[in-house]
Amino acid sequence: MSRSASTWRLENTLKCAFSDPEAARPEEYDAIHRFLEEAYGVVRGFFPDRYPSWWGEDTDYGRIHVVRGSDGAVCSLVRVFPLDLQLGPVRVRVGGIGSVATAPAFRGSGCMSALMEHAVERMKKEGFCLSILWGDRHRYSTFGYENGGRTFDVAICPRGLRRSGVRPLAPERFYGDGETLRKIELSYERHPYRRRRRPGEGALIYGNRNLLVHRGGEGET
Repeated sequence: MSRSASTWRLENTLKCAFSDPEAARPEEYDAIHRFLEEAYGVVRGFFPDRYPSWWGEDTDYGRIHVVRGSDGAVCSLVRVFPLDLQLGPVRVRVGGIGSVATAPAFRGSGCMSALMEHAVERMKKEGFCLSILWGDRHRYSTFGYENGGRTFDVAICPRGLRRSGVRPLAPERFYGDGETLRKIELSYERHPYRRRRRPGEGALIYGNRNLLVHRGGEGET
């Protein structure tokens, strides 16, 4: 059998073995999390625990795109997160790509490519002018993604701060009280470049039990 014929037969076999991309269903909440936990190799409850503002009762299943196997179980998943960004005086509606996962047994089958193409087309139809994701360029450049910037890690030690004449702060630990939360949120809203959060989202983010949240004095948070 020639190489081209072998490839053709494999592609057609996969096409028959998997469903077309479709939206997940609300009753699959637990099954989706078990699937993601297996794909990422994390502990049970990891995603709702770490990302409570995105994986809660108001989860938008219409933007969770899945491919299913012949038994109806999810084989691959991509989620689109609508992001309302404030860029100085301009507001930009962006489609964030996240929770990209394929079950180990189905990796390399083409499911993820089909889902990414489906998600990109859906975002275009919804009017997103830009899409963003965090991942390797060589993996996502096929779908039109390019590097959008760089990050730098800067190590600052107490000795360096003392020598620079920077005065120490006496930070206040956030234990869930409303007044401290209000001050933290006001500080966040002053940033000219930020994601505009939904009402009540700050309490979910800063109340995460995996975080230690502190605030400084006025103008120092």
